[in-house]
Amino acid sequence: MIKLIDLLNEAKQVGILYHFTGFKPLTKILKDNCLYSFRMLEREGYNRYTSFTRNKNFNQVAKIFNLQTGINGWMRSEIGCICRITVDGDKLSNNYKFKPWRSKIFSRENPKSKWSQTPKVIKKGKKYFSADESEERIFTNEICIPIKEYTISVTLIDPDDKEIEIAKTISGVNFKVYDSETRQEREII
Repeated sequence: MIKLIDLLNEAKQVGILYHFTGFKPLTKILKDNCLYSFRMLEREGYNRYTSFTRNKNFNQVAKIFNLQTGINGWMRSEIGCICRITVDGDKLSNNYKFKPWRSKIFSRENPKSKWSQTPKVIKKGKKYFSADESEERIFTNEICIPIKEYTISVTLIDPDDKEIEIAKTISGVNFKVYDSETRQEREII
């Protein structure tokens, strides 16, 4: 029989989440064990947030739909390869509160938004990509979320050899490399 106290103590089931960043910012995140939050106007008592997505292929979505994100090429020369941090959302939800988020910029209901005219699904090769960003935010007052304890793996997407060599020197992180030509992911040895 399920007891009320068990239901109250149960952690939120968030599942696997992803945070995308560039290689150069990733090295700072791992060195400092700090996923920095963005400053915003106060909302429900919080003045900072950190974004995650449920979409493992968000880097492709950003490119296809021309979303203005730091991983979408406008900073590519400064950030290095795109990196996907895979996070245990269930474990993270024990210490932080998640909320689904959809920016007004991408609102389909806003007739002035370019987003409302964009096709909602695009076929690229044999895959279909949805325009949904599937964003989950942690609203917080903390500048830094200690991310290493929640990290499952870090995938370097089409890195160069120099980035692989640097990744090999960073201990305590399960690094993978994704090759978009073969569409294969492999461990860094």
